[in-house]
Amino acid sequence: MTGKAVPDNILIPSVLIKSIKKLYDEDRNYKDAMKLCDRVLQNEKAIHENSIDHVRFIKCQCLARVGDSRRFFDEVQSIKEPDKSFLIGFYYRISGQYDQAKNSFERVLSKKPNDLRAKGELTQVFLQTEEYDQAFAMAKSN
Repeated sequence: MTGKAVPDNILIPSVLIKSIKKLYDEDRNYKDAMKLCDRVLQNEKAIHENSIDHVRFIKCQCLARVGDSRRFFDEVQSIKEPDKSFLIGFYYRISGQYDQAKNSFERVLSKKPNDLRAKGELTQVFLQTEEYDQAFAMAKSN
């Protein structure tokens, strides 16, 4: 996070993920978060699959936030369902393509009816499209 070089052989995946999450969630520093994601993904064979999946998920969120559609759609192909549909919906919501976002989040909810993230994002879509009754109902169920 400070930009100082750390040898790959002493990097700890959980510390990296915590740093990536801080850059994304708290600092909203998407470019630096992506740099750390890329560094983790360069060594993906040496890291547990769940950690790699988590890092890829965050990287896709960053790519959506910075509007890099080409890299986003390339990277999201490596994500498993229903996370893939969630991320595509997230991308479409951020880019103002609300019908496609609704479809993606509804696809997630058809597979995981109690997915809190998809319900929260769908609530946002309903608010942005001024469908307040549906937004209230979705928020209430969430």
